[in-house]
Amino acid sequence: MLVLPEPKHHPALLLPLHVLAVTGLWSIGTLAVSWRRIDDVPRLVRGKGGLLGAAVLAGLLWLCLGAVARTVSSTIQRRIVLGIQGLAPGEDARGSMAGPKLFSVEVGANSSETPAGYLLTVRSSREVDLLCVHQRGRANDRAFLAFYTRHRILPGKDRLFFFNTVAGATVGDSRPYNAWVRLVGPGELVSARRVDLSGWDLGLPLSLVLDDTGVPVESAFVGAGAPSTDGLPSPESVVEFLRSPRGFLTPPRPLRRRPPPD
Repeated sequence: MLVLPEPKHHPALLLPLHVLAVTGLWSIGTLAVSWRRIDDVPRLVRGKGGLLGAAVLAGLLWLCLGAVARTVSSTIQRRIVLGIQGLAPGEDARGSMAGPKLFSVEVGANSSETPAGYLLTVRSSREVDLLCVHQRGRANDRAFLAFYTRHRILPGKDRLFFFNTVAGATVGDSRPYNAWVRLVGPGELVSARRVDLSGWDLGLPLSLVLDDTGVPVESAFVGAGAPSTDGLPSPESVVEFLRSPRGFLTPPRPLRRRPPPD
């Protein structure tokens, strides 16, 4: 799963980082000014190993914050996955498939449609790229926005790809919305289902690859196997991206296959 590159997400991402950075700089500055004058400064940061001690403490704090962030993220991911697994079967959406490699949906401007998600079954004999493109057109002085998420599909068993549409009057966005799922390589889209998300309280766009039992097969964190995302600057670039995506993509790092369960 990803935090997608929408401007409304920037404050939530950057504010905690800026707060931590300012706090760290303020602490270092205070320590530098009062290095030898404060009697109760721990010996760890007053002796010759003071800088090393401060660095170790900062590293431990960073590791603790990372562990907390990972735990929170994993908890939210499990809740989302359980929600996906508990969805009703939904309705057949193969009519939105333009062949075995392309799926598309559209939400009109000011649409009052209930929130929906899509579960696509993907089959491939080799590792392939799956690209999910989201586009919001210009409307009412709101800017054009387009981005894509990139996922690696492993061969073997069928995979499920889930994404949802967050658009229309139900989320306060009057711009027309389009989404496409594009396979790059020898794979094919076997089936598609539209599922009702009106009972969900999570108004975030999601992109997630699951195995045929509904268990995530992607890493939720940065690294080999994690999905990636990038923006597209114009409607013309979206058309070109869907027509010839290889020119936009850099070679991926190889996925580490998880060992089979005992």
